[in-house]
Amino acid sequence: MRGKDDATGVAGPVFGIEASIIFRQARAANKESFPDLPENDPRILEVPDSVRDKARAEYRKAVSIWEQVLTEEPEALAERYMEGANFLSESLGPGDPQDREISARWLSKRASLERNITTPFARKPIGPPNPGGDSAINAPLAAQGKGYFIFNYNAARAYGRPQLIKLITSLAAAWSARHPNTQLVIGDLSQPGGGPLPPHGGDHQDGREVDIWPVSNTGGSEPTNIFAPNYSRDLTTELIKLIQQTNPNAVVYFDDEQLVAAGLVRATLDHSNYMHIILP
Repeated sequence: MRGKDDATGVAGPVFGIEASIIFRQARAANKESFPDLPENDPRILEVPDSVRDKARAEYRKAVSIWEQVLTEEPEALAERYMEGANFLSESLGPGDPQDREISARWLSKRASLERNITTPFARKPIGPPNPGGDSAINAPLAAQGKGYFIFNYNAARAYGRPQLIKLITSLAAAWSARHPNTQLVIGDLSQPGGGPLPPHGGDHQDGREVDIWPVSNTGGSEPTNIFAPNYSRDLTTELIKLIQQTNPNAVVYFDDEQLVAAGLVRATLDHSNYMHIILP
């Protein structure tokens, strides 16, 4: 895949994450105002129109970034359109006509992409299968910690075996010691108990796998890919070596051809905008 060559909209912050932070802060303020109310009380969940407007604008910027970075990864872009539509409906609510119009447009773009997606080669799953209900896959990763945060702060898909959680937290702490102003962005692990985790096919079922974003050259925790102008091969190489130092048994899958040639990572067909790490 290859993103657009100009860096407009790419080198900025991760606006989808900013949108989530805006809501978390607003609802934390509500909780302080009503400390005795349950978390799902409408007075805790409600946020001012100004906050909704800002969050909506930030997520639209996020989609704009993804449309540039993922120009030749239709599967990934289709997933981002779905995430955006879900954010508008789940966080902002279904009642706003503007949100409904934007959500419908993103879902239409997603449907168009999926109609035209062709996969010339099938990739075998990286990790082992697991039918689910596995009590060994019950260690949670906190939504954020020293040196990292989970994308969109959604920890529902951030469960794994204890050794995987230890790898992530130890890695992030070591990274923070080297780069205190740049946090790692963590993607999916597994769901509680394991089992199939759409849209990952046969991957992320057994609590041994985690997706981590490569590192940008702007100093921010932001989306990038191996062809984007904000991609830092040097910092990503440093991160990969740190992964292997933290747990020598970890295997990293990533499609940077130079890193594959150097023996640092294994190639796949579809991992150019995030690394896939698996433990035995």
